[in-house]
Amino acid sequence: PILNEFGGNLSILVCGGAALDPDYIKAFRAFGINVLIGYRISECSPVISVNRNEHWRDGSVGIPLKGVEVKTDAPDGKSEGELYVRGGIVMKGYWRNEKATAETFDGDWFKTGDIGCIDKDGFVYITGRKKNVIILSNGKNLYPEELEMQLVKLPAIAEVLVYEENKKVTAEIFPDEDFINENDIQDVKEYIESVVEKFNKQFPACKSIAAVKLRNTCFEKTSTKKIIRKRIAS
Repeated sequence: PILNEFGGNLSILVCGGAALDPDYIKAFRAFGINVLIGYRISECSPVISVNRNEHWRDGSVGIPLKGVEVKTDAPDGKSEGELYVRGGIVMKGYWRNEKATAETFDGDWFKTGDIGCIDKDGFVYITGRKKNVIILSNGKNLYPEELEMQLVKLPAIAEVLVYEENKKVTAEIFPDEDFINENDIQDVKEYIESVVEKFNKQFPACKSIAAVKLRNTCFEKTSTKKIIRKRIAS
């Protein structure tokens, strides 16, 4: 019945632009619709990699298209590091901005600014943005996007941004006003802090949310509905 609401013939959805919650993928597959994730950025148009209908892996953004090469800046070119792209899809440079162009290329490899890895079969995985990485006290990397995807599922949290402030992993949260009102929650900060405290128990102390900040308005976003991170975390 649900599939019929989509016209009865829909069998594949191809997504890109941002990470998609695995729960949504599972839900669509339960309806008989396969969800395939791809990877593109404006400087490498139209597509870098994509999962195929008969050859896909969850959590991955697929295998590079024919004629496109992808590697990481790790010594072996596959372990976690910044993703580099080479091929005919890559731009020649930024218009009238030689400095930015020089900073973005390593020879003929375009530096995407995305952190990821490549498995033995060539599937590409993205873990976060290089500029957003939080370096923990133990020297390991924390990717805020991973925490944000999980935090936004929690009760009373409508939007969230994770970043480092005063050497603490901080979650800035816009509460879900409907949930707050429906449940007659009087002390919103106390409630959300308790929710985050339970959330932290699934992670080692170094990866836990150490501070919670509430905001009264939703975050400013781009035209594609992504939070403008740099204006907040700065």
